[in-house]
Amino acid sequence: MKKILVLLLVFSMLISLPSCYKKAVKDKFQNQIDDVEYVTDEAGDGFADLILSSEFLSILFCDSEGFLVINGVLYSYIGEELDITIPSKVKEIAPYAFSGRSDLTSVTIPYGVKKIGNRAFNGCNNLTSITIPSSVEEVFTNMFLGCNELFEYENGVKYIDKWAVGCDTSVTVATLRSNTVGIGAQAFSDCTSLNMISIPLFVKYIGENAFENCSSLKDVCYSGTKKLWNSTEKGDNWNGLSSGVSDLSVICSDGTITY
Repeated sequence: MKKILVLLLVFSMLISLPSCYKKAVKDKFQNQIDDVEYVTDEAGDGFADLILSSEFLSILFCDSEGFLVINGVLYSYIGEELDITIPSKVKEIAPYAFSGRSDLTSVTIPYGVKKIGNRAFNGCNNLTSITIPSSVEEVFTNMFLGCNELFEYENGVKYIDKWAVGCDTSVTVATLRSNTVGIGAQAFSDCTSLNMISIPLFVKYIGENAFENCSSLKDVCYSGTKKLWNSTEKGDNWNGLSSGVSDLSVICSDGTITY
């Protein structure tokens, strides 16, 4: 009896949504609707929390803004606003979440989001501004395929917000912006002319294969200490030693580390 009442409540909620939201909810949850256990709004914030099976612990949707979220993961945006701020409850942005939204112009990602999926902003070719918080663990170009208006260039290095994500292959010496917080996966891949790069103190992550095939790279000048360098998170083969790089030296403020 309880489950029947719960299902009736769920469907009454769906009926009350505009047609575009009902379709999105149906597409996302049609295979999970039988797993609903109860419905509540404990936070009192206008979000409906549908408690589901272990794979779908909660569903949050806001019909006024158009964000479709499951268990803290943002799967799609079907709203009409073009300058958007993602809800603070979101902890992860799924692959293709904003794919094809060529009308979007600005996105603010809240602190607490840790992961952005592959091609999450694919084809958002009018996106000119994005704010990425320091909680995000990694940024790379495939997240933003087709977002040509979003990239910034300085001294041959390509940036998205505070992340270095690419490089002109003719660059020989690269000095990253002082506010750079990360180097994306394959950011300097195949930059065969690069022989030295300066990395600021605040870089917290260097992505996998960041310097792949950088056959001329010999020196990395790092603003911090050896201890800080060793605490910087690094992806697999970040230094390219298995793909074209040899005898790499990281020159820190208190000494040199040799790879």
